[in-house]
Amino acid sequence: MCLTYTHLGGMETSNLLGEKVSDFIRQLGFIQNENEALIASVKLFMEEHKILNKCIENYNYLESVGVGDFDISLRYKAGQPNLCLARELCDGSTEKLRQCKDWLTKIRKSYSLSLLFWTEELRQVYRVLVKIYAALRNQDTTKYDDYLKLVRSMVSRVVCDDFSYSNFEAAVSESDALQLVDDADKSWVEVASIFIEDLHTIAGKPRDQMLQKSIGGTSSSILCVHTLEVEDEQKKDCSLRLLRHIYKTRLPEAFEILDGSSRHSADEVSVFLERISTFPFNTFTILNVEDLSGKHQDMILTFLSYKSVMKSGIRLHCVQDRTHILHSSPWVEGQSWDETTLPGTETALGAWCKEKVIDGVNFSGVNVLWSYNPGSGKTKFIKEKMSQMKDLQEDCEVATV
Repeated sequence: MCLTYTHLGGMETSNLLGEKVSDFIRQLGFIQNENEALIASVKLFMEEHKILNKCIENYNYLESVGVGDFDISLRYKAGQPNLCLARELCDGSTEKLRQCKDWLTKIRKSYSLSLLFWTEELRQVYRVLVKIYAALRNQDTTKYDDYLKLVRSMVSRVVCDDFSYSNFEAAVSESDALQLVDDADKSWVEVASIFIEDLHTIAGKPRDQMLQKSIGGTSSSILCVHTLEVEDEQKKDCSLRLLRHIYKTRLPEAFEILDGSSRHSADEVSVFLERISTFPFNTFTILNVEDLSGKHQDMILTFLSYKSVMKSGIRLHCVQDRTHILHSSPWVEGQSWDETTLPGTETALGAWCKEKVIDGVNFSGVNVLWSYNPGSGKTKFIKEKMSQMKDLQEDCEVATV
């Protein structure tokens, strides 16, 4: 949002962008003046800003899920005659948002495995499929092989670790998705979802058990809120020890964890909650609940508040460091932990993680490079591979930690 205003006297014009607009609006709220007309105009302006800000939030959400076929570039002049226009814009964006959410929900229900991916991940899969399709048409075998390896790493969670490259290449050729890239009647999210479902079927349905509902229709759920009563510097280690306690003999898979300390959109939180309901045989964990925005915390509270979740057979653990965020209820268990009551030790945790990673347990699509000798070139090799990935996928973000 950009705010342009003229100073008294009409000689100087100022432009405010982004957060500076919000700061300006907040400052207006503290203005004291006996002029009733001025006060009324300030209140009107603040109301207009609130409505337009909601409109922008809606369109930002639409853009985040790949729906960008809109144009709201306009010059909006604050004042009473335009208040109706602001409301019309907001109502229109709200309706588009509702339709978009219904559309995504319908597609994800039709292709359950798409719930293992964020919407942005599905969009990335589609973009690579387009490049594979183009490479095939142009008979560019080098690019074709590169893009094939890239998309294989993206969808590794729905194929077996022992699914060979040649088998994967054949599976891509058999999939209907490549032919749908040019189909105007199919959206990008449908094409990506069909591709994932096709691969899973051709690979022997390794995730088939996840797709089965609980025998008998319903079973008791495991719902637990864990509160860590530890110092901030101990929280990471204690969270890992708690994860070891929750998952016991295995490491959690990436799609089973939602970390509140990472930035997540409302769409991602919504997808994660839907993922929990769709795959009751998996154990899911939400870490660092206190770091989620208030809106996202409310989404989790609403999800836990339904009595129906108790009989759906789901398994969900929420980990927080403040007791006032999520609370136990008749169907949600509550546990408090400190450094002395948490099972395991830091040494045992390290040995457990090392054993699981080296064995490759539950790390589909992850290559582990290790050696006993320092200075053997591991870091250089990894950086070269990441650089190649960056060249193949321009919008891929590579970070070294």
